[in-house]
Amino acid sequence: MRVTPRRLAALAVAGAFGTALAPWWTLSWAGPVGSGAAEVAGGAGTGGLAQVLAVAAAGGLLLTLTLGAAGRRVIGILLGALSAGMVAVGVSAFSTDAATLAAAVPTAMLATDAIAHPTFWPGIHAALALVGVAASAWLVARPEAGRRRPDGDAPAAEVADSQASWKAMDEGRDPTRDAGDEEPT
Repeated sequence: MRVTPRRLAALAVAGAFGTALAPWWTLSWAGPVGSGAAEVAGGAGTGGLAQVLAVAAAGGLLLTLTLGAAGRRVIGILLGALSAGMVAVGVSAFSTDAATLAAAVPTAMLATDAIAHPTFWPGIHAALALVGVAASAWLVARPEAGRRRPDGDAPAAEVADSQASWKAMDEGRDPTRDAGDEEPT
């Protein structure tokens, strides 16, 4: 199986979506209501942005299946912007403060002393998004050709006699092929 820009982008987007579901931070707190610790997923800690960007990129990839070369280039530019946004979300996760994350954990909202420890997942998210940026640039530079019919793009032969064409179809033959053409198997 050869690597194409769409396949590479699809792997990057699927991986970025998967890492958005993983725990990006370990939040520990202490306060008047007690102390505790919890893991905060990327989607919860970013307000859903990590997941939404990946889903939007997946939607763009689906569009490339139906568009021509110019449309694939336009979508490639948009996918590059979405992937760059995913890189920014992944990188900014390392500087997120504990008060922001405490809002995602109901029992930690009243904590007076909260500490957030980032895990390795935001870095993986950013790295996969960088792969998505590269795949998008590849898609813009060289959009894949659309699907071709097995017999090429040859136009169908003219059918002069409609009754003869119906008889040919009844016999299981293709009336648009010339008599010398070999029937596909």
